[in-house]
Amino acid sequence: MVLSEMEDTELSTSLLREWWIAATQSLVESVGSQNALELLKPYSKNAGAAAAKYLQDFTGLRSNDIQTVTLLEGAGNIWTLRGQAKIMISKDVGTLEITGCKTNGTSREACIVVCKNACKALCEFIEPNYSAELLRTLSEGDDSCYWTFARKDAKQGLSMIGSHEYFLPIIKKEEMDDYARQVLGELWAISTMVLVEQLGSSQAMEALKVRMEHSAQTWADRIGSMAQIKGKDLDDAKKVRDFLATAFQKRGDLQLDSDKVEGVVKVCPFSNAPSEICYQYLQFINNVLRLLEIPYELLGVSSMTKGDSTCHWTIRKKGGLLKEKSTEDDALRTLRLRFAKGEITPEQYREFRDMLMEK
Repeated sequence: MVLSEMEDTELSTSLLREWWIAATQSLVESVGSQNALELLKPYSKNAGAAAAKYLQDFTGLRSNDIQTVTLLEGAGNIWTLRGQAKIMISKDVGTLEITGCKTNGTSREACIVVCKNACKALCEFIEPNYSAELLRTLSEGDDSCYWTFARKDAKQGLSMIGSHEYFLPIIKKEEMDDYARQVLGELWAISTMVLVEQLGSSQAMEALKVRMEHSAQTWADRIGSMAQIKGKDLDDAKKVRDFLATAFQKRGDLQLDSDKVEGVVKVCPFSNAPSEICYQYLQFINNVLRLLEIPYELLGVSSMTKGDSTCHWTIRKKGGLLKEKSTEDDALRTLRLRFAKGEITPEQYREFRDMLMEK
């Protein structure tokens, strides 16, 4: 299936951004805000340093002056989180203001991970004597995010006299999109990995299951329209799977039979990620199929995230339609959606879930 460049980029980056925030919020709800930030901090520092290297390679900006630091910080944020940037640079100080960030400040912890911790690490990777300070942020109720960049040993009140407005470096759009997917995918994998380390795989996936259902509910109709779904048969299930595989740049071979489709993915951007990433991806697709009332399911037979050389998958017909699901399954699904919408607290969700599971 061929996607337009805009469809490809918008879908993949939007979903990765949403899933990263979902995994981060699941971690926060499980261990608390402060503990979550401490657990994520070393990874966010590594991510910031890695981002600096990527940005230097993409832009060719390799100086260690205040101009380079400010421009690369702006490029990294805008390409990943979108929005509009205003950059002012004087001899001693750089300022960066971003409005319209796609996170909308919905996760304070996600903002701290990227816009504070990773930002500082990126700055110090380029020049250890420089410091990045986040002074305003959407997640704290401000109308924009605002940073200053200056030498660590600089005196207070450095002047912006003589400053000039600068614009983001220009690179090929495909390089900018590749950078966004790479960074957002890494952030999603990090939050997932830390959640699994704290809760164990089974409990972590139960926590994320709620959010992947909610994500699918948000996107199902749009994906159905973009993938040109016209029925509820095997070909339509394949269209959904192929549409998302194309968006996430998964490549491989497939075999179509009368009652199922089988395929092998040979290239996947998540091949080195935790296996729970694949679980979330499959959950999302199967929830989309369910919401579009397509009575098929996608199953993973082997996975590169588990050490296999390829990912083997199959689409097969489900045992029954959604309306034939058990009352308990319907109740649990409704409960998960209520929790994802914020209608009940985490404690209420666990209490009601346990009651239903005991029936």
